[in-house]
Amino acid sequence: MQRFILVMFFLGWITSEGFAQKDVSNSKDHPLLSRYEGSWIKRYDYKQFESYSYPAS
Repeated sequence: MQRFILVMFFLGWITSEGFAQKDVSNSKDHPLLSRYEGSWIKRYDYKQFESYSYPAS
C-alpha cells in the first residue's frame, strides 16, 4: 500500500511539472497592469521607440 501511494505521488508530481508553463526569458509585466491567475508570457518584445508609417490616401 505504501508503495502504491509513493508511485501515485511520484506520477502526480511528474505530470504537474510537465504541464507547468514558464514565462519567456527576459520578459516582465508592466508595473501598472497585473496578470490574471494561471497566465504566462508566451511572446515578449520590447522597443523603447519604434516608427510606424500611416498610409495617406
